[in-house]
Amino acid sequence: MDKHFINNPEELVVESLKSLTAVNHTLSVNEHEKIVYYHDYDKKKVTIISGGGAGHEPTHAAFVGKGMLTAAVSGSIFASPSSKQVYTGIEQVKSDAGTLVICKNYTGDILHFGMALERQKTTGKNIEMVAVADDVAVGREKGGKVGRRGLAGTVIVHKVSGAAAEAGAGLQTVAAIARHAIANLVSIGASLAHVHVPGREDTDNEDSVKHNELELGMGIHNEPGCRRISPIPKIDDLICDMLKQLLDQNDKDRAYVNIQKSDEVVLLVNNLGGLSVLEFGAIASKVKELLEANYGIKPVRILAGTLITSLNGLGFSITLLRATDRLNLEGKEWSLVDLLDAPTQATGWPYTEPAPLNSVNKLSDVEIKDNTDVIKSPVAMNKEAVRNAIINSMNTLIEQEPIITKYDTIAGDGDCGTTLKRGAEAVLEYVKSDKFTDDPILMARQIADVVENNMDGTSGALYAIFFHSFAKGVSEKVQELKKVDTEVWAAACRIALDTLYRYTPARVGDRTMCDALIPFVDEYAKSHDVHKAAKAAEEGTEKTKTMKAKLGRAVYVGDELTVPDPGAVGVASIIKGFAK
Repeated sequence: MDKHFINNPEELVVESLKSLTAVNHTLSVNEHEKIVYYHDYDKKKVTIISGGGAGHEPTHAAFVGKGMLTAAVSGSIFASPSSKQVYTGIEQVKSDAGTLVICKNYTGDILHFGMALERQKTTGKNIEMVAVADDVAVGREKGGKVGRRGLAGTVIVHKVSGAAAEAGAGLQTVAAIARHAIANLVSIGASLAHVHVPGREDTDNEDSVKHNELELGMGIHNEPGCRRISPIPKIDDLICDMLKQLLDQNDKDRAYVNIQKSDEVVLLVNNLGGLSVLEFGAIASKVKELLEANYGIKPVRILAGTLITSLNGLGFSITLLRATDRLNLEGKEWSLVDLLDAPTQATGWPYTEPAPLNSVNKLSDVEIKDNTDVIKSPVAMNKEAVRNAIINSMNTLIEQEPIITKYDTIAGDGDCGTTLKRGAEAVLEYVKSDKFTDDPILMARQIADVVENNMDGTSGALYAIFFHSFAKGVSEKVQELKKVDTEVWAAACRIALDTLYRYTPARVGDRTMCDALIPFVDEYAKSHDVHKAAKAAEEGTEKTKTMKAKLGRAVYVGDELTVPDPGAVGVASIIKGFAK
């Protein structure tokens, strides 16, 4: 399906966010940074900020409001917001009591939210972060370094955290409650088809779910689950299979939470977006009945509805929360069930109290200023030579976008090529403009800013970290050596890579962009020969064809990949362009 009423994805996201402010007058929107925030919040209470890629509505923006989230930051469809967006969102609702940041356990979210968090910490802010990981479809062995994905349990973490903050709990208590909820959550989904993303060409291929197939455990970005089932089973058999994965303690690979019939259990049945109300209601009823019949579990609370979607995903998910244990914090006993029952004005929550009508949406957005002094370079670089090298590099990357997208459609969620192309086009625009300078320090910083502001998703975060650190390295080496040459560029690359290591566990052999980047930097730092370094990057990329993925969404695809890692292809393309 490739037709939509609104086919421009950026327009679609912004207009959707704006609609929330019409429904709830206590909300405002920062359109430029795609942030919805509760402007009537109490600055003496902990603020809660979350976010992620668009396409999962009502998560995250519709859960902003009194008693739940204070702000939500939206990326493009299925892509994490940038660290700048997240940083701005935190500033938009800063509080004397501190801020809890909630994201889902996806690499891009962890990187971007983590980068914003670290920037906030350097200014002395009281801030904590938790990552929701509740999926059981991919077990411990296959999940490896990646761990569990974040699914519908995320909205439960939003709710209990927001309720605790509204009740006046301190930051450490709110964070402890969130972590306690995460540790007691399990979820699994099932879908009959992949979803189509507005603005993208139809990506149906041999990996698409066939008409007579069902994907058990499919992720919320079209990622593969634990297995394909054909023919499609009867609904009772499917639900029993899903409940077994959630509850079977004999499955040591997936037995994340030990839930017994004596426990207080909250059941959440979630519509992934494309099921009719009629069909979804029948499914929710069957889940409740089979949970009691097969396991003797009678939920103390049942949430059923469209809470976290995969656009118009033709499927549903089941989430169980073990809510038995109470936490004694700040001299008070905290119950997850009580926190779920607490009132909220967030429009996306199924049981909402009306927001006041006398509040006025705010039109002004918070202004974030970079007060870092710009260090002037003691020497100038060959401006035109560097300009031409960057133009060659970016054009080479843009030419490779279709093949990168093809590979990422097979091994990921299909956005790697378009993300890299968007970044390359923005860098080209800067390099060809009058802003381009012969000051190597300023040039490196400006390119880093361009990359951060124009690339989202996992690759955007990694590139932004790398280029900001590269700029720092250029500044240090130019001032130390009083020259601009290959030695400076190579040393700056080494500094950038060492910094990147602090934010990602990816190393050679993990089947990521680092399989091209690390050999390049190692060879460049040793030989100062960009041609040898480019060859090392290409050889590293070629090796990824036979690697088992240990990080990224390719982990969920399995061992049958025969194409190179799309991120590594992107890195090699950039370097190849420079080597020209």
